[in-house]
Amino acid sequence: MRLFAFGIAVGLTFALWMFLDHTAIGRAIRATAQNLTAARLYGVNPAQLYALTFGIGAGLAGAAGALYGVVSQINPYIGATLTGKSFAIAIIGGLEKSIYVLVGGLILGVVEAMTALYIGPTYTDVVSFGILVLVLITRPTGLLGRTA
Repeated sequence: MRLFAFGIAVGLTFALWMFLDHTAIGRAIRATAQNLTAARLYGVNPAQLYALTFGIGAGLAGAAGALYGVVSQINPYIGATLTGKSFAIAIIGGLEKSIYVLVGGLILGVVEAMTALYIGPTYTDVVSFGILVLVLITRPTGLLGRTA
């Protein structure tokens, strides 16, 4: 089941990356995120784009929750830890391209698995957020992001 969930998650990430990088709507979403005024000058309707982006995000969040429910227990208190891990994954991979988040997740997942195996499962969060701090200190744009 974990392999199935991983495959679906990678497929959804790849589909989002292809959508944002290779369609006109994806380019409009990225343009609006970078410079709202310039996007308006090119004829982009931000209200429609915000609604579409919210819908895509809600759909992906629902899919992520369903996949998480397949491989782990769901309880009312998992939100804070998953939000923190999501933030760490996004920062570690870099926010320049959406596919970098997948790489950040793979890096953090391997590090957490090795930490749980060799040090103990108690220290996985400590190591995860320690890596986040190290990345923010050494490469604030993420491991794959361009430096200014």
